[in-house]
Amino acid sequence: MVQQSKGPRPVFEPVVEQIKQGIISGKYKPGDAIPSERVLSRQFKISRMSVRKAIDTLVQAGYLVKKPGLGT
Repeated sequence: MVQQSKGPRPVFEPVVEQIKQGIISGKYKPGDAIPSERVLSRQFKISRMSVRKAIDTLVQAGYLVKKPGLGT
């Protein structure tokens, strides 16, 4: 049986991985804010919509918490 390729890697995946590594390594501690969507968008040269998808993925996985008016 031949396994099919998963297709291209989502454009937001490097953002997810970097933030996850920052949390695991202790760069981001509980209560710390991560960089803004605008900063991450420029850093990774992707749209803010893609950055938002990365952040939402991390929130759903329990790595981040969004606080209205305070950031993520």
